[in-house]
Amino acid sequence: MIVDTMNDLCRHMEWADSRLWSAALEWDAGVPDDDLMGTLVHLHNTQQAFLDVWSGRAPQIWKPEDFAGPPAVLDRARVYHADLRGFLGTLTSDLLAEEVSVPWSSYFSGDDGHPAGPTTLQETLLQAIAHSTHHRGQLNRRLREVGGEPPLLDYIVWLWLRRPPPEWPS
Repeated sequence: MIVDTMNDLCRHMEWADSRLWSAALEWDAGVPDDDLMGTLVHLHNTQQAFLDVWSGRAPQIWKPEDFAGPPAVLDRARVYHADLRGFLGTLTSDLLAEEVSVPWSSYFSGDDGHPAGPTTLQETLLQAIAHSTHHRGQLNRRLREVGGEPPLLDYIVWLWLRRPPPEWPS
């Protein structure tokens, strides 16, 4: 059951990312916004970094200046979600229970000097999903601030809509 839940949450994440991108590109119309761009890069950089860790690769670190503009970040997001779908196809409950070493966890050890505690694949997958939700909320707020129309991205809305597939902008 947990494998199905993780897959469901990741399908929602892709749907929500695609809706956010549609709204961001509709608003953008050639008007750059450093806050939007920086947060979009951070959102997808973090998603990719977790997938790299789960796949045994060294995480890449992207900066907004690494991209020619929003369409290049969008292309990277599409590739990430395709790769994530492939990874999710390998999940088992045993694999989800395995410990995962996250390279950047040492930056968040307690003030008492203790190292970060162990985490499992399931826990880090939930973190990637929650982190993405947090930043999509920030992006929606920023869209509203600059005159855009933030989309509804709620998980429950996705369920009520009968779990539609993502609709990435062209």
